[in-house]
Amino acid sequence: MQDTTTERSGISSGTYDPHDWRSDVEDTESQMLTLLRRLQELSMRRPGNVNLEESIMFQQRALSCLSAATAQDDEKDWLDEIDWKSFGLRLVQRRDTANLQQKELANMVGVTAQTIRNIETATKRPSRDLLFRLLSIPELNLRVSDITGEENRPTLIPTSWLAPQYDPHKMLTELIAKLNGTGDALEQTTAYLDSRSATDWLSISLSPNFLALTSNHIPLIEAAKTVTRKLGRGVLEICALGSGDGRKETAFTQFCAEQINNPSHLRLYLLDISHTLLMEGYNHAKQSLSKHGVQVLTMHGNFHDLSRYPILEKKNKNRNSVRVFTMLGNTLANLDNEVRFFRDTLSGCVSGDYFLADFTVAHASADDPEEIRRNDPVLNTSVPAIRANWLGGPLRRYCKDVRDVEISVELDTNCSVRGSYEILYVATASTIGAKPDRRFVMFRTRLYDPPKLIDCLAGLGWKCETLLPYAHNKLNKVMLMLLRKE
Repeated sequence: MQDTTTERSGISSGTYDPHDWRSDVEDTESQMLTLLRRLQELSMRRPGNVNLEESIMFQQRALSCLSAATAQDDEKDWLDEIDWKSFGLRLVQRRDTANLQQKELANMVGVTAQTIRNIETATKRPSRDLLFRLLSIPELNLRVSDITGEENRPTLIPTSWLAPQYDPHKMLTELIAKLNGTGDALEQTTAYLDSRSATDWLSISLSPNFLALTSNHIPLIEAAKTVTRKLGRGVLEICALGSGDGRKETAFTQFCAEQINNPSHLRLYLLDISHTLLMEGYNHAKQSLSKHGVQVLTMHGNFHDLSRYPILEKKNKNRNSVRVFTMLGNTLANLDNEVRFFRDTLSGCVSGDYFLADFTVAHASADDPEEIRRNDPVLNTSVPAIRANWLGGPLRRYCKDVRDVEISVELDTNCSVRGSYEILYVATASTIGAKPDRRFVMFRTRLYDPPKLIDCLAGLGWKCETLLPYAHNKLNKVMLMLLRKE
């Protein structure tokens, strides 16, 4: 009887085709990869299980050894299937999470720091052997799907995070209940809560006149130069709070990318309560920053709850890393209380963190309401129809028996920051029948005395690094300030 084992292997006969030998090795690799995936799935279901983690590590090392047994002449086609740019960005993220420098990682896999730099920037691609050596580094926690398979496609890389308490349906239900009450002052975020309100706001924020107001990019460029000055090879994280349409935040991020050697070390987090606005901002940022390799992520949540979110848990492990929080588009003026926000909500910030915001300059001293009424154009003109339609929309859509909604403005000088005053946008809803009119504060915006605002924030531990004129028109003058946590 013929020895089928010998016939199948062909070793003793000397007739074995090297190509068939490589195919057998690759089949074995495929089986080992399948086993590794199953081990990784088990580990996800049982996080922290030491035995499973060791099994994954040994399997990764076995794959690394086996890969050296194959010839390299057919490697090109296999490597062509990998998206090297996405893999490089992922490698940067995993290395930063592990707090490893490029030189340290290079020593662990037996290559130069320049080789690691080339992989992360997709300048050159590694050999298959080096890929498996990277897989075998436990600190990187690289999965097989990070290199090959469907999960490696950029469209499947997670780009969005939901706050634990983020529930748009519940928030809308609570808004409707308030609008059907006797009257109230609504929290600022309700102005963008439902998709129609968000769409109405976009028709304002993306209008030519509105975009032209902040077409002066010089202040943003100066701020970008300041925050990147000592970055070196560290990571730059920009967290845009209340990002809205994302135009200003994207422009600032682009200017930062142009100042640093490796833009792939730059991450932009867009945080907003409105899904509609967040997707508008994300799509714009992704399209504008893709050429720089900047990682863009969205965070669905309320910036008043920022202290609960993981972005504040990421302390600056690397002394060269920089973190910047932004509130652009006059978002600072929408805070319930600036003192509480900087003192309490941002208490997780560390020395060296930056805060970039724009604000509108007061037209007169808050101690002289009559002077304000004489000088502030908003108090002397009717509310534009497009703004009235945006602010009155929720009442018309959700308030029962509404006959008409009138939007007017009021002055309030009782603000937490000395020298500042508030413009309240008030909706008066008249209803069908004999029911009394109802009054709702739909929106408010604050104007500041620059020196007093800077002094207030300095007392809370935020030093002003730059203060520059940003925009102006016949109604308002806007300043851009960059603060640094001491």
